[in-house]
Amino acid sequence: MPRARPRRVAFLLNHAAPHQVPHVAPYAFRLSQIAPDVAVDILCSTQGEADFARDLSAGYPGQRARIEMLTLPPALEWAAARLEGAFFARKTALLRWHARRLAGYAVVAAPEKTVLQNAAPLRRAGVRLVHTGHGGAGVFRALSPPDARLGRFDLLLAPSAAALAPLIASGAVRADRVTLTGAAKLEAMARLRRPRTRLFGDDRPVALYNPHHRGLASSWAAMGRDVVAHFQAQDAMNLIVAPHVLLFRRPMGRGARRPAWLRDGGPVRVDQGGRAAIDMTLADAADVYIGDASSQVFEFIARPRPCVFLNPARRAWRDDPAFALWRCGPVVETAAELGAALTQARDQMARYAPIQAAALAQAYAHVDDAVSLRGTEAILALMDEGA
Repeated sequence: MPRARPRRVAFLLNHAAPHQVPHVAPYAFRLSQIAPDVAVDILCSTQGEADFARDLSAGYPGQRARIEMLTLPPALEWAAARLEGAFFARKTALLRWHARRLAGYAVVAAPEKTVLQNAAPLRRAGVRLVHTGHGGAGVFRALSPPDARLGRFDLLLAPSAAALAPLIASGAVRADRVTLTGAAKLEAMARLRRPRTRLFGDDRPVALYNPHHRGLASSWAAMGRDVVAHFQAQDAMNLIVAPHVLLFRRPMGRGARRPAWLRDGGPVRVDQGGRAAIDMTLADAADVYIGDASSQVFEFIARPRPCVFLNPARRAWRDDPAFALWRCGPVVETAAELGAALTQARDQMARYAPIQAAALAQAYAHVDDAVSLRGTEAILALMDEGA
């Protein structure tokens, strides 16, 4: 008779930045609340992840999840740091170094597919793998080929059906291994009930520019400087430049180098991936969103507001379902059109609001306080199935 698996679940946060934490931690906190017989660990690779998780725990009174750090020996840490600009060497090193520890869990849940690099020894130990994802079904995901690697997980906690429909249709992912949970991050942030933050010393409206980090989808290389220059040349609005946290982090890989001209001054403030950029402080403080393909737009339109989308590649987007999100506001191809588009986005908000609501509903099957509960129940069912 096979030996029963330990009732232990690990939620793995293994990234250079803490932006994935609120997509994962709510499941850990809720599981620790409703399943007292299950030991729940949140394993963090950086102090920023651990700190963010601890802050989010305040929204889940009585939760019992332990937050622990994963570290590397100094020599491995040094080697990984030298390679980090080209690829995520530290993530891989941590998976291999802590393979034996991860093998001691019944379930390992992670927000990304990197954990599959260590799947073989975990499978041999009987560990079940869960993918929580991190974000909604945005424009870039529609442009990318469906990733069949998701079919290697035992359970997918999906934000919506749209996120996985192509993979289910192709047979790469089994529909009975998918639970539509909804927007875990929106649940977590709503539970903290924070007041809106004032970011500038005046009452001018605030625009948030949020370029993606991948060249295929990003407006940064072609339009970034012109967008910033537009705001520097006027005095009617303030601008927060808050790119994807990876844009300037991997200049040797898919990212870019932060240019010397991009700095705080006048109506412009720069946030290069600080806590405010990932805990919705900036999204809540802004009046207008300017972006291209980041799923962060869903955090903004959870409370419908004007949006402008940038299309420097002049893509024929209007009849392309991959760009349905761009119907949530005017689309421009040059920064010279930005002023008129900002006015249009504000003046025609009554037309755009229902479009934004429909886009949010497609990205997230649920926007409520039961997102983590759905995921928790699915994880418990998976554990019972393998007992």
